[in-house]
Amino acid sequence: RQELMLNAEQIEFVVPDHTIYRDSIERDTISCVSRFQNERLRFGLKVHCAQASLEAILSGLHKSGTSGRLTSLTLADNDIHASEDSTLGQFSSLTEISLGKNLCCSDGGRMLAEILGNSKMLTSLDLGHNKLDAAGICAIAPYLLLCTDLRKLYLGKNDFSDHALSVLSGVIGKCKILSHVHLGEIRFVGAGFTSLVKVLGESSSLSHLHLGRNSLNDCEAEYLGHHGFFSSLHTLHLGSNKIGPPGIAKMATRLSQYQSLRKLSLGVNRLGDVSIWQLSPNLSKIPNLGWLHLGRNFIGDSGAIGLGSGIAGCHALTSLFLGSNNIGDEGFQSLAEGLHRCSSLRRLHLGTNKISDLAFSPTRLQQRSACCEDEHSLSAFACLTTPMRTHAADNHPPSSNLQHPWCAHLRHLDLGDNQIGSEGLSVLARDLSSCTRMDRLHLGRNTMSDAGLEPLTHALAASGVNVLCLGSNGFTPFGVARFLAVVEERCPLLEVE
Repeated sequence: RQELMLNAEQIEFVVPDHTIYRDSIERDTISCVSRFQNERLRFGLKVHCAQASLEAILSGLHKSGTSGRLTSLTLADNDIHASEDSTLGQFSSLTEISLGKNLCCSDGGRMLAEILGNSKMLTSLDLGHNKLDAAGICAIAPYLLLCTDLRKLYLGKNDFSDHALSVLSGVIGKCKILSHVHLGEIRFVGAGFTSLVKVLGESSSLSHLHLGRNSLNDCEAEYLGHHGFFSSLHTLHLGSNKIGPPGIAKMATRLSQYQSLRKLSLGVNRLGDVSIWQLSPNLSKIPNLGWLHLGRNFIGDSGAIGLGSGIAGCHALTSLFLGSNNIGDEGFQSLAEGLHRCSSLRRLHLGTNKISDLAFSPTRLQQRSACCEDEHSLSAFACLTTPMRTHAADNHPPSSNLQHPWCAHLRHLDLGDNQIGSEGLSVLARDLSSCTRMDRLHLGRNTMSDAGLEPLTHALAASGVNVLCLGSNGFTPFGVARFLAVVEERCPLLEVE
């Protein structure tokens, strides 16, 4: 054990719940880190404790003689509080500090300022989910400017005021290599938001921006669309706000400039069908978009039809989240057709919608496609049996992808909490037999009965499904027992929930 400790890169220890006194915390800290005899070894420290003072832990590190070799300090998710009576100037080797989800407030900001003043090598600072207010931020801000290598800054879920945001904007504007900024759940107001957006939008190093859970409305989203250029942005999180069609209009046209964007989260907003029609034509203009979250946005069949044509041109898209919307059978059909063309997609979440057996009915789909003039109104399942009709002026042959099931390239499919019965399950099972890449399939919380289990059993033997969720359906105990017995024989590695 001693030999392993000498070569470790990170120490992790737990302070017992009853150890709440400063002397005990110091003693436990010294006992843990003093095992490091190699003075040249740099290491990180991660501490779990129910209640502790930050100065007690750091005092223990200082007395153990290891503070000069500490590179990362993780004290997140504790009940740590901070005060002013500490001398912390010895931690000059720190590159990462994580104090998220604690009780650091104004005093904590002043105390941390002292650490930051001697940690000019700092690259990552996490103070999210605390009680930092304007006084705390103002105390930290001057020292952050000295951290010329700072790349990651997490300050979400604090008690910032408009003044605090203005001060923070000045800091961010001078951090030339800052790449990650997390300001979720801040509740932006007034001039602080506008100054922040201008600074962030002009950054050439910013790659990850989290502005979720801020109650951003249409006016603020429109302002973000006007001033946010984000040429280097990889991830943009705007989920859990109040953005609707007026706010998304300007952002949708701006998306074509986000050439580096890979992840876009707009979930839990107020987009609706109108916003999706504004957004969809611009999705294909983002060449590297691989992750798109549009869940819980009041999207119905009309929006799903527009999105189906939009994702057809997204050749890098791998994950699409559309759960908790109002997508029905016709919307699902159009999405399924778009999936034929979006062969890069691997994860599709359509749970908690209004998809029923009719979405999987070949008869209905053939009738629907016979009276449709637009090729995008064709269903995926009709395409399995009939060639794709094109406009008169379009002489290109139909895509070869249409010869395969709509879900052939998926690895994770979530259709849980819909209205799919045994008829839909039987049709879906027929397609699953060709899904050799499928790893996880979620069909729980539907209206399926024992009649759909037999065709599903045959499909599973030919597919690559490893995890199957069928909970909260209408199966009888006898049907479940028989299904499990057959699955155990034919698919011994399949995990059924």
